[in-house]
Amino acid sequence: KLQYTVKRSAVEIFKEGGFVGEQVVTVLAGLKAQAGGKLVEPVTETLAFGEPIPGVQYIGAGSIIPSGQTAVLPLRSFNVGQVTLTAWGIQRDNLHQFFQVNDLPQEREFHRVGSQIWKKDYSLGNAKAIKNKRLVTGLDISPLIRRYPKGLVRLEVKFTKKDVLASCSEEEDEEDNYYSYYDCDEGQKRDPCHKCFYMRQRQQLTRNFVVSNIGLIAKKIEQDKLFVATSNLRTARPLGGSRITVYNFVKEVVGTGRTDSQGIARISLKDGPYLVVAESGSDASY
Repeated sequence: KLQYTVKRSAVEIFKEGGFVGEQVVTVLAGLKAQAGGKLVEPVTETLAFGEPIPGVQYIGAGSIIPSGQTAVLPLRSFNVGQVTLTAWGIQRDNLHQFFQVNDLPQEREFHRVGSQIWKKDYSLGNAKAIKNKRLVTGLDISPLIRRYPKGLVRLEVKFTKKDVLASCSEEEDEEDNYYSYYDCDEGQKRDPCHKCFYMRQRQQLTRNFVVSNIGLIAKKIEQDKLFVATSNLRTARPLGGSRITVYNFVKEVVGTGRTDSQGIARISLKDGPYLVVAESGSDASY
């Protein structure tokens, strides 16, 4: 099924999955020009299209995975038959050290505070059925979250040349020294049959997630006061009775409190806040 978009004198033609290989395009006689003339004879051209570039993307910009019985990591993929999911974890006691040199999306000095806790291959479907189709799928990470229900996890989704649905004529080793990526030209970086493509892909598909059912908002409202709101992410209702602890950069407690029935607390501060921790039962958010 084709879709068309007309922009002034140009007609753009779209097809789900894109065009692959040679495609014959015919413009029929009688096409009228803006000046009033008509095309006398039909025009036929053969166009050659390369294979679309395989890829995987996270869906959305969320950074919290609710803990519980079911957890799914949503992905958008194209011409990839299988991915490998690797997870690294940071225990709660190490989170303050992590945040001393990182914002949530970053990974500087990760090896000092975290370790690998999970690795699993996921099939995204039958190769013939998903070839040249854009897929939305979810990876079941429930076993990971049940084993690691607290703290922060860093998830990496990776695929290699053997996982892509591309016609590669040569066998190449896609693993190489990290710095050799800078010796690759732009064509090699976009070629799924070349090792340079997988160096770039490996660097992009990572994201940090806090495993928690607590939604947390903190905002400084005065020089020495902090507004904090907590909610239950599974019910979307205010979370009253949450214990709030505020730390400065060197992990000294500079403020404490509890949220009221509306999930709100106003915390008096002894020093500049650096990290806010909300706890409810055995659950925590940052």
